[in-house]
Amino acid sequence: MRATGFDAVAAEGGNAPVEKIEAGADVGVQFVSRDVTKLVPQEPQAPIFWRG
Repeated sequence: MRATGFDAVAAEGGNAPVEKIEAGADVGVQFVSRDVTKLVPQEPQAPIFWRG
């Protein structure tokens, strides 16, 4: 996975934008999971529904 802010591959017609979107989604899921854990520490078994 590339860690650069911009992608030369995208300029060449690659799928870098898709990879960026997926990476952003992964970070978002991890962030939300951390917040949910902080908000509901007494109910770790609480059902969490993910879109998709």
